Amino acid sequence: PAAAAPPLFSADEGTLLWIQYMRFARRTAASADAAEGGGGASSSASSSAAGAAAASSSNGSGLRAARRVFMRARKWKRCGWRCYAAAASLEWSLGGGGGGHGGGGGSQVEQVARNILELGMRAAAASAAAAGSSRDPAFVLHYSDFLAKTLGDAANARALFERALASAGADAAAVAGSASPFGGGGAPSPAPPSDVAPPPPLRSPFECLRALWDGYIALEWEFGGSGEVRALVARREGSLAAAAAAEAAAAASGGGAGAG
Repeated sequence: PAAAAPPLFSADEGTLLWIQYMRFARRTAASADAAEGGGGASSSASSSAAGAAAASSSNGSGLRAARRVFMRARKWKRCGWRCYAAAASLEWSLGGGGGGHGGGGGSQVEQVARNILELGMRAAAASAAAAGSSRDPAFVLHYSDFLAKTLGDAANARALFERALASAGADAAAVAGSASPFGGGGAPSPAPPSDVAPPPPLRSPFECLRALWDGYIALEWEFGGSGEVRALVARREGSLAAAAAAEAAAAASGGGAGAG
């Protein structure tokens, strides 16, 4: 049988295209609304009020257009986490949460942005599981920055790191029962389906765990106290030591199996 044609774009390239398409849809819809509502006004006061109303209306229509594109992007199984991050950013900045002209309340806009990022977390976990790889910590770092620095919610940023570290720790612990550093009992992991977004270049569970701990400690340096930082550093040392030992044991087991 004829070999399947390779995809036109890599996962990263396709994700960037969807992001640009969302932004294009937002701009063009907003511009069309602004053009339709650009009639003259009889006074400066009424002109100012009409301009504010037009800005709110055009932002709303632009955001709705961007949402429609994002719904399509989510159905593309190779869509990466950056598309979710871009959609959440649009919701926050245009929906009124970032001081924009949207008509929604701040708390409602905040929840929409959080929901999108949570969807992205689940999608990233699913694509990593399909590829037999550890989860990319970059999304967690982005999400935590949004929570702590944009929303001022350091408590939930800490909770996010705890969740991510639990998952990364499970990935690292699984290494101890496998002859391969990435699971599979020494057999190579099957290639993910062509319509599933592969994660970035393969990183060991140890590397992912270390990146998460570094991000967590950086968060605590900025928003916590010295006591909390010292406690996290101690936890980090113990966690990384256990992960390094598990990875070394898996490598030794794999070498022994290969020699046999």
